[in-house]
This record gives sequence, structure tokens and C-alpha cells, in this order.
Amino acid sequence: MLNTPKPENSDLTAGQGYLGNYYNGLILGAIESALAMFGDEQAWKQLLQWLHHESEIAYRAAGAEALGRVGGSRAADHLIKALHDPAPMVKAAVIWALAQSNEPSAIKVLESLVTTADESDQRWIRRALHYFKVLYSIHDKQLTLAKEYVLPLYVFDSNAVPDNESPAYGSYCQSEVLRALASAVSTRGGWELFNSGLRGCYGDLLEESILQSWLRDGKYGISIDKLDPALVATISSGSKLGFIPYAVGLSRISREILEFVPNFLCSSNGSYKGFITLDGSHNIADLDSELSLPIKLYIQGNRCRGWEVTQELLNEIGLKLK
Repeated sequence: MLNTPKPENSDLTAGQGYLGNYYNGLILGAIESALAMFGDEQAWKQLLQWLHHESEIAYRAAGAEALGRVGGSRAADHLIKALHDPAPMVKAAVIWALAQSNEPSAIKVLESLVTTADESDQRWIRRALHYFKVLYSIHDKQLTLAKEYVLPLYVFDSNAVPDNESPAYGSYCQSEVLRALASAVSTRGGWELFNSGLRGCYGDLLEESILQSWLRDGKYGISIDKLDPALVATISSGSKLGFIPYAVGLSRISREILEFVPNFLCSSNGSYKGFITLDGSHNIADLDSELSLPIKLYIQGNRCRGWEVTQELLNEIGLKLK
């Protein structure tokens, strides 16, 4: 449960940002707490409680903004329903959050309201759509970005993890990915490459049927060219794998980093089975909602949180706990 003091009315309009310092802090507190729990349904319940708070518009607005930053189709569905909030500040926050989510369903709803909504709402919608079209490089620019960045999912065979590491194979696999990332960024500016933040998810890939449907339908622009052929054949056929595949996913990274990481992993251990890329997804939240891979990993600059690795490893690769 998020415990934030009730704001004074003057706090809601003071300071920088389109809704003020206190409001921005409220949002960041909501996101920080939610992401710390992400993967647990309680995180969603908490943000939705804020979005539907009966008496405090600041909480509803902060909940909307937090859901916009978390993103995904699930968040967009709740935000679309919140467009009817009677408070102008909340409605503005919902509009902004929908544009930020960059979900096709959300953008379509906003575009349909550009000429039919109230004049004040129209101004917010136009401003939000313009801002995030530039930010996310929607349309022509998005095609360019899609060629440069990709969302990878690194896959390991839990049965092939070294015997001394097998009781905690998740920690071992995460450590290997971190070592690979450290090696990749060492000659490219270091961890500062991720000053804007790098999110990650992890867990056992138990949802084989979902992967099969992704492969069948080409969902999220899935590519399995770099995945072990035998593993692909088994997944495609619907046969049992014979082991628990463990995955570490990362939010969109450059293809240069993408190609370097597996080179390191292939040379360092025999449990690595290749990687899946989702060129058509800009949001790692899709992996949590569909594959039940909790989003608890985070790197920003040289600080990190959520990684199940030793302090010795963090010292070795130059990361600090946030």
C-alpha cells in the first residue's frame, strides 16, 4: 500500500511540470512502489485504487499518470474508461497517459476525440498526441527506430546450469546476462548508456502455448532466428521440452548491444539456448501480462535494483544497488 500524505490544493498547481512538483513526486512514488512489486497482482490493484479514488483528484491523476508510464494494453483499457472523470485535472492526466502508453487502441480513441471533445479537452489531446508522436517517433520515425532497437528475451536451459549453481539457476542466468551487458558496454561509454533506464523481466517460460501462438501468428514481430533450432522445433510441435527454460528479457536495446551479448553468453556457458526478439513490441510489460515474467529488474546509469546476484558480481562489473 502506498502511504503518501494528502496534498494541499496549492501543491497541485505549483512548481515545474504540467501539474506541479508535488504531483510529479506523487506519480514517481506510485511508479516506484508499483514497479517494485510488478508481477504481483497487488501492484495493479494499487494503481487502480488510485485511479478510482473517490474523493482526492490528485490520487486519481497520479494513478492515471503511473498507468501511462507502465503502459501495455491492460493499462490502456482502464485509462480509456477513465476519460469520463468529471475533474478537469484528472481528465488531462488520463489524456496524457493514454498518449504516453502509445497503445494503438488508446491513440485511436484520442484521435477520434480531437474534433468531438470539449474545447479544453481538445487542446490537451492535440498537445499530448503531438508530444508523444515526437517522443516515440510514431509513423515514419518509428520505422527508423525499429531498425535500431529491439526487445530481446535471452533463454537458458535450467538443466544445463553448472551443478554448483543449479539450486539457484535463476541467479546464475541473471548473473550471466549482467556480465554480458557489462562486457558489451565497456567499450561503448559504460553503464551511462542506460542513463534513461533499462528495465528487465525474468522467470521460467512455462507458458509454452503462448509462445506457440506467437510463433504461429507472428505476434509482436517475434523472431526466433537466434534460438536453438532443436528448442524451436520442440516448441513448434507442442512437445514437452524436458527442461524448464529460464528467460531474462530486457526493454529495447540497440542492435549493436543485442548482437554482442549472445557472443559473450555462447562463449561462457553451455546452458544458453539463444534469444528471441520482439521487434513489434515497444513495451516489456507485454512479457509480464502474457508470459508471467515479473518486471523487477532495473538499471539506470551505474545503479541497479531487483537483480538476484551477489554483491561480489556487482563490484566486479561496476554496478551499485539503488
